[in-house]
Amino acid sequence: MNQAAQSVSDQVNTVKLKYGTIREDGMVFVCYQNGGKEYWVTPEKFAIKRNKARERLSKRRSADPEKSREANRQWRLANPDKYKAYKEKYRLTHINQVREEDRIRARARRRSNQDRVRELDRARYIRDKEKRLAANKEYVKNNRNKVNEINRAKLKRYRETKPLFALSSRIRCRLLDALKERGFTKKSSIASILGCDWLTLKAHIESKFTAKMSWDNRHLWEIDHIVPLGSATTEEEVLKLSEYQNLQPLWTLVNNAKGDLMPDEWVKISHLYADYMPEELA
Repeated sequence: MNQAAQSVSDQVNTVKLKYGTIREDGMVFVCYQNGGKEYWVTPEKFAIKRNKARERLSKRRSADPEKSREANRQWRLANPDKYKAYKEKYRLTHINQVREEDRIRARARRRSNQDRVRELDRARYIRDKEKRLAANKEYVKNNRNKVNEINRAKLKRYRETKPLFALSSRIRCRLLDALKERGFTKKSSIASILGCDWLTLKAHIESKFTAKMSWDNRHLWEIDHIVPLGSATTEEEVLKLSEYQNLQPLWTLVNNAKGDLMPDEWVKISHLYADYMPEELA
């Protein structure tokens, strides 16, 4: 062997093999034995050895977790580049798991530091308010159908799961429709027009529930104006008839039968519907 070839051979022989290195014939490197002899095994035997090694490591960690954590911390401090490379490799090979773990930790941090999180969110919003509003406006403009679909689904979910929200939505829509039909505009808040807050209104409606009527079957009943809104001729009358004392729950069929009848007219035929019960509840 000439001098150049011998030099290359020496360089190759000085390279230290890493645990798990796979040879061209498929054998896997385990370690150097006494005298520097290389120890190679089949992939199947290597898998068995690796699993046993992991079990031993797991037992040591379980026996003294504090010692294990400290050893890991010291290794990270002594090998920052290796640790960074390991983290990056792990993240790339377990990207979905890592993202889910990140989300879980983020939610936990927000729950345990709610006041601090609100302060930071508020500060970020104030700092980037114009930028965020512009970005939101641009997104809505470019995704109008998607945004509308999301909003409709959200409103439907809220109306199905939040009785108070469903009640307030009905009242708002009915009042605004009555004002628009007559060309009026709403100059006051809904709460001030009703003469009470939403919780008081909810309690008022509940006090007038008939047999089997509940928030769970609110799709079967409607909010009725005892003195109908249709009788109003001025904006002041519309607002007056929207006060909560003029509201009551009626089964949909009964409300349709009542229509725009005044109280003295309705009382003459209301007995016909005294025992009415929707088929779904009968």
